[in-house]
Amino acid sequence: MPKNLQGGSKHKKGSNSESSTSKKNKKLFDNLLSDIYDEEDIDGIHIGRVAKKLGDGRMEVEYFEKGRLEIVKAPMKGSIRGRGKKDAWVDVGSFVILNETGVVGTMAYEIVMPLNPLQVNKLRKEGQIDEHFFEKQMTGEDIEFETEAEAPAEINVDTI
Repeated sequence: MPKNLQGGSKHKKGSNSESSTSKKNKKLFDNLLSDIYDEEDIDGIHIGRVAKKLGDGRMEVEYFEKGRLEIVKAPMKGSIRGRGKKDAWVDVGSFVILNETGVVGTMAYEIVMPLNPLQVNKLRKEGQIDEHFFEKQMTGEDIEFETEAEAPAEINVDTI
């Protein structure tokens, strides 16, 4: 159905909040970058990659802390789920910003926002994203097997 351009009681009702969520994410990312530039304390904020979808807005996220790979289960913040999913789509392999909530247990981390490729490149240049995320994964096609195996020499049982 075409957009109502004539007027009437429902003429201005078509506005939505899609643009406001993208503005919030841009502002949050700019604040994070300014904290990195100013070398301020950004403890509790991690940049990771989604490894697996668990359902009900929860993801398994891997991130590097002090050179170690950490894997946590984190729910997405409420504004990313539901209607906000159109603007901020999170899938396996997406880079996200994790926040430590301070709660012990399953709710210890939450996904604050997904990162688009431009933001990932910017953070990679700053050295905030570990280079292990960008290394090529080994697949079965990269491994070469020998087709002809040498037959083992016959063993004389009497000499054993």
